[in-house]
Amino acid sequence: MPTYVNMEPRIKEKSPLEFMLELDLKLRSTKESHGSGAWINHVSKIDQFHSQMDENDIHNLLYVLDNCPYAFYPKNVNMGFSVGFELRDPLSGDVILKFKESQLPEGYDFAKMSEYFMKPKNVSLVEHYFKDVEIENRRSKYTY
Repeated sequence: MPTYVNMEPRIKEKSPLEFMLELDLKLRSTKESHGSGAWINHVSKIDQFHSQMDENDIHNLLYVLDNCPYAFYPKNVNMGFSVGFELRDPLSGDVILKFKESQLPEGYDFAKMSEYFMKPKNVSLVEHYFKDVEIENRRSKYTY
């Protein structure tokens, strides 16, 4: 089993869900974009990505992926220009965390994260609760 830097105090201070929601706020915000012309009444939500994960963030995320029943999968983000990842609650369907591959700390990338999203338990969870999501271990599927 992997070791996690500074894991115990953080998990004792807050629940894994609280930690993931705080990490999401650190890494991303959502902005509304209002249409014009024929699309005048159309409102889109656009993710804006900030900050980098630090070593503590990634180790805590990996702990959550190993120990909590959340669905984790790669996703096309940034309007199609970036590979990203999403963590969702399978019961509510809520997005708990979304981030771009480029926000991962050094030494972590799509291949490293695939060790987690391709685990049979995770793939089964995603397939059961999120019929619209197909996980593939092929980075090119998630970017243009």
